[in-house]
Amino acid sequence: MSSINRSPITCTCTAWSAVHVRTNMNSIAPDITMLDPHEKTIDLRIDRLRKAVAHADAISTDQAPQILHANRTITVLTENRIFVAAHAQSLIEQIVSNTPLPMQDSALVQHVRPLTILIEQANIAAARLRKIIGAHQ
Repeated sequence: MSSINRSPITCTCTAWSAVHVRTNMNSIAPDITMLDPHEKTIDLRIDRLRKAVAHADAISTDQAPQILHANRTITVLTENRIFVAAHAQSLIEQIVSNTPLPMQDSALVQHVRPLTILIEQANIAAARLRKIIGAHQ
């Protein structure tokens, strides 16, 4: 668990410095920052993307009353989702271009569909977070 989950956020909006937000980016998305483009298996990369989305979702829902006023933190969460969607799209392109034609149906079922769902979830969450930012400005 990250430190942001263990202790309540008690600072005011003005106390949120850029350094604090950058520090929290690592606690919000530890799996994202550690993604290796040469990961041995696609399944492992998909799993890391799922964990990063789940981690950010847990923070944005569990800590909502404490962080809603901190637009910078929400912006970081939104960027996390955009990164997840972009990385998942890149993985899809790699799978499609590197899979021989007879095996593409299997690759679609095993990897591409889960990644497509991840992209949709990430984009929906990013849009929701943008609305929150808009409502608090």
